[in-house]
Amino acid sequence: MRIQLIPNFVTAALLSLSAYGCAATPAALEQTFTLDAHNPLAVSRKGEQTLIPLALLNLADDTNNSTYVAQINGSFVPSQLVDTDADDQQDSLLLITDYAPNAKVRIHVSTLKGGKLNPQYTPLTQAEMGVRVGGKKVGETWQGGEYQQVNELTNPASHTIGDKLYKYEGFGWESDLMAYRFYFDERGLIDIFGKRTPDLVLHEVGLDGSDYHAMSDWGMDVLKVGSSLGLAGVAAWQNEAIQPIQNVDSLSVKLQSGPLHSHATVEQTGWKLGEQTIDLRRRYSINAHSHLTYVQAFTNQEIPQLAVGIVKHNVEKLSYLDEQSEWLYLATFGEQSLADDQLGMAIFFRASDLHKVTEDKLNELAVLNASKNLDFYFATRWAGEASPITTKQQFLDYLETTRQALNNPIKVTRAK
Repeated sequence: MRIQLIPNFVTAALLSLSAYGCAATPAALEQTFTLDAHNPLAVSRKGEQTLIPLALLNLADDTNNSTYVAQINGSFVPSQLVDTDADDQQDSLLLITDYAPNAKVRIHVSTLKGGKLNPQYTPLTQAEMGVRVGGKKVGETWQGGEYQQVNELTNPASHTIGDKLYKYEGFGWESDLMAYRFYFDERGLIDIFGKRTPDLVLHEVGLDGSDYHAMSDWGMDVLKVGSSLGLAGVAAWQNEAIQPIQNVDSLSVKLQSGPLHSHATVEQTGWKLGEQTIDLRRRYSINAHSHLTYVQAFTNQEIPQLAVGIVKHNVEKLSYLDEQSEWLYLATFGEQSLADDQLGMAIFFRASDLHKVTEDKLNELAVLNASKNLDFYFATRWAGEASPITTKQQFLDYLETTRQALNNPIKVTRAK
């Protein structure tokens, strides 16, 4: 078992935007680029992702040497370098800001001399995992010792489901709005932590003596996964049936947290699929002020189709499948949470990837043409969250707003 420790989350929580204002003095600015970010929709957009490709600044190869800062209307705004194509090379600068209908926002991006300064921001996202260190195994479960944060781990062969080696059976990622966890075992599925607070909470969830299945101040586990694919679990689609990911040779994860964007990259190697041996890598990314998780999936061999599922409960199925839209969705909504209240779950996928929408006994399924890579989104809305959705119409409004936003991303150009 390979463990790499990271600093305690409490340290990161003490970072503040005020530190940034002190660091970015005019004398430190090296180059400044003026950009226009355009909202192509005739509706206002709050907390919208804005990605500035470094190539647009002609600085695509400079990510190891420069620190970037951004200003809007003369004020510094939080930003973060991100890797958008999951090749482990930062390629874009992420900002999250508000837009009026059909409006442009002028952004000034500057590099800091020598990259010596390191602006700090209050974190609004995190990816984290707690692994028990010390203690001993009594019967089937680990007891004693303490959970320590890691950012890289290979699952030991001795781990069994429910043995309390991991804080909440795996790793998790969250924004200020919603949290998700991945069962780091042979299940390899996703569950939902509904949040009642904008605070980051995962580092406190699953500690000995606590019960995340019961309502707490922060929220609770709200999804019953059972033997289904949970939310956005994937399986191969062959002979009109799902072929789950089973009996892999190894399972590993790498986590990266940032103030505006965090992600978890999980790799499963040696998946036996008929005569093929598949290595599957998935990256789960989340941004501040968003319920969405972005999934990028890569395989070492071609798989004609992958099925992406939503656990089937006795609630209504919703979908938008008009292929005139670039992005489509499959969703469910109703009284299906473990808190016995309304829960909406959705998968957003490209029309060009859709093979068909179908179902089996346990899952609603979007079958997607996969080849060697595939990307899609999933999201959750819960009646218990800080900005609750309690009616079908509210959820439909959210789905439509999200579909339109995916169809019409913010467009960034060099200012003329």
